[in-house]
Amino acid sequence: MAILKNSVLRGARLHAGRRALKKCRAAQGAACRRVVIVTPSVYGTDNSSSLFGIKARGATARGVAVIDDRTTEAQLDTMQADGFRGMRINLATDGVNDAKAGRMRFTAAIERMTARGWHVQLYTTLAMISAIRDLVLAAPVPAGSTIRRPGRFARAGAAWIAT
Repeated sequence: MAILKNSVLRGARLHAGRRALKKCRAAQGAACRRVVIVTPSVYGTDNSSSLFGIKARGATARGVAVIDDRTTEAQLDTMQADGFRGMRINLATDGVNDAKAGRMRFTAAIERMTARGWHVQLYTTLAMISAIRDLVLAAPVPAGSTIRRPGRFARAGAAWIAT
């Protein structure tokens, strides 16, 4: 569940509506022990809303950040200290349809995240998942996908693969 601090952030390609922190906390319910807050694609690489949510929730929250090649190792260190434990690659709304480009971006993400032990979450199409399936299966860190179309999945090690 995203906790949205601002309705529009600079540089965002899409815009999300507001949600009150109070409503988000109420929706979490008493039985929810841990949460993972994923930076929505609408915010680009601005992870401040996810950080806001992590801090609001406290020690029981972790985050998945959107980063790019300009994100420094020092920034990743800070994110780690703040509770982030994964990164998100958005190949769907970034318009990456070329399998070679998708493979390069996924490989670069895995190389950066392996030493940290972070998860790599993909937002992409079934066609792209099929094109990089071998890389996902061989990834030394957990890798998974959010897809734009419903499909069937099979668990393969730490990954879920569209079948």
